[in-house]
Amino acid sequence: MKKISFFIAIFLSLFISSPKALETPPQNIPSQNAEYKDYDYVIDKYDINIKVNENNTFDITETITAYFNTKKHGIIRKIPIHNKVKTQNKTYTNRAKITNLSVNDTYKLSKETDYYQIQIGDENKTLTGSKTYKIKYNYNIGKDPNKNFDEFYYNLIGNDWDTVIGNVTSTIEFPKKINSKKVDIFVGFKNSQTKITRKLSNLQQVLVSYNDILAPGMAITIQLKLPEGYFQQTHENIYLTDYIAFITPLICLILAFITWYKYGRDKKIVETVEFYPPKGLNSLDVAFLYKGKANEKDIMTLLIYLASKGYLKIVEGKKKRQTKIVKLKEYDGQNKIEKIFMDGLFKPEKSTEEPKTEVTLQELKNKFYKTINQIIRRTNSKIKQNKIIDKKSLSKRKYIVAFALICIFGSTVLPVTLYSSLLAALLFAMFLYMLLGFALILIYTVFLKNISPIVKLLFIAFTIFILYYSSNICSYFLVLDNYSTLELITGLIPLVIILIILKFMPKRTDYGIEMLGRIKGFKKFLKIAKKEELEQKVKENPNYFYDIMPYAYVLGVSKKWIKKFTDIKIIDPEWYEGESYQYWDIDRTISYANNSMTSHPVEFLSDSSSTSSSSDFSGSAGGGSGGGGGSSW
Repeated sequence: MKKISFFIAIFLSLFISSPKALETPPQNIPSQNAEYKDYDYVIDKYDINIKVNENNTFDITETITAYFNTKKHGIIRKIPIHNKVKTQNKTYTNRAKITNLSVNDTYKLSKETDYYQIQIGDENKTLTGSKTYKIKYNYNIGKDPNKNFDEFYYNLIGNDWDTVIGNVTSTIEFPKKINSKKVDIFVGFKNSQTKITRKLSNLQQVLVSYNDILAPGMAITIQLKLPEGYFQQTHENIYLTDYIAFITPLICLILAFITWYKYGRDKKIVETVEFYPPKGLNSLDVAFLYKGKANEKDIMTLLIYLASKGYLKIVEGKKKRQTKIVKLKEYDGQNKIEKIFMDGLFKPEKSTEEPKTEVTLQELKNKFYKTINQIIRRTNSKIKQNKIIDKKSLSKRKYIVAFALICIFGSTVLPVTLYSSLLAALLFAMFLYMLLGFALILIYTVFLKNISPIVKLLFIAFTIFILYYSSNICSYFLVLDNYSTLELITGLIPLVIILIILKFMPKRTDYGIEMLGRIKGFKKFLKIAKKEELEQKVKENPNYFYDIMPYAYVLGVSKKWIKKFTDIKIIDPEWYEGESYQYWDIDRTISYANNSMTSHPVEFLSDSSSTSSSSDFSGSAGGGSGGGGGSSW
């Protein structure tokens, strides 16, 4: 079974019955939760009504109830028109068309490279509090590329929403009885394969209800395998602009460079010599300052950190799931996140009970994730982000992404190849040649600076020849003109440079630069420290190895750190108890603890009495058509 997505609880209920299953009003409302008060806006309820037509088009009605904590004009809804669909056996792209659009409010419609953008609201008015939007449209994803079966594979909620979403409901009506035996529901971040399967029989309606809260970037996707011929009269969607569009990559490169030069240039990072992490920072703090955000694995290092501080003891069981975490004393520090972590470990089953004094990893499975989610939200809050990342620079990063997308579009506007396996293979070969050529340029003109200028010129000429040759092959089979061939050759160079620019956006604040320099200096020491230096540190502090271990984890050097102590005598930690202790046992125990304590439960309810079974085809959250996302404005 695939690992269940980190960061967020997943409680999914699928009802295949009558609408009465949804009569109980949902209770988990983001706007009534203090944890989300820092968001500019939240979505309290999101209902998607889909009528599936026989020609594989969908009549969709979205009812979105948004709650604005700050003054906003309204929301922006982005609906994809280019869908990259991923299954277990293949990846294909469809080009969607949107017609019959209507909105229950003032709106402006614009067509971008990959989506329709619907900006809803009045630019002369602002609002706060609750507002309900209703968006109706017909969504045509074109011809189903699967040869032996038809498929309904749709993102009810896409990955591109920038806020939390509560109480998702959906009604999906099919034109004929569903003869498929399986329907899959995926919930999680991009490409997550957390799913539940339930057999169906002669039904025409599926009702979905998700009553927990989706984090930004999470998706809900439904995938249903149907018999070949279920959909009739389907046609490919090919736009004229797919063949003739051309956008100058050089202009994109200039604009990207100007954007970076004005908003993204970091001050010089000075790596100071550090033998210890910055004073007063735990391992989670260091992870956040180093990477700009923390994840669930970073949070789990607090287990070692708090144990080394004398709050916890880890007792290894005969089986890993029987390993216990024992509370040695109550938390008396000032760090709120550390207290949340401690309280979450020993939280009683019922509110009337006293907190536990010990707990097994098995008992924490599918329960501790709530504490992790709470810590993630606090650690990666906008307030903390603004301390280390320049706010204006962060907002400008989207322009660099846009410039990169324009380059990709301009140099590979060949949508017809997406519907032919032969042409797709040729396109892949073309990219392979181009990547090879640019790899040669980078290796011989950048990294091997000691070679002669003549050799550099020869390799550059060779690379250009490869690019030209591969492009002409594609031109022959794809019937491209010379102008498009030149576009293929010149489009990738600016794209590579723009992606390099993107890597250096956004810039850090002065505080962020200072802390990054200190942490990088500390990481460098962990990597290059000599045996004599480490022996001296252990002599000064017998627990030095264990005190540093959680920081080594978040900085990605834990294996090297452990290896350095192979020939250095260190004491056994007082906070770890095992039958035949070796200090690398901690690494294995922490790895298992990470898997257990970050796991999420998945619930599936249905009036059907059928049993769950695994599917013979595979999808993922956000892997289907539709979905998209949105924001406020």
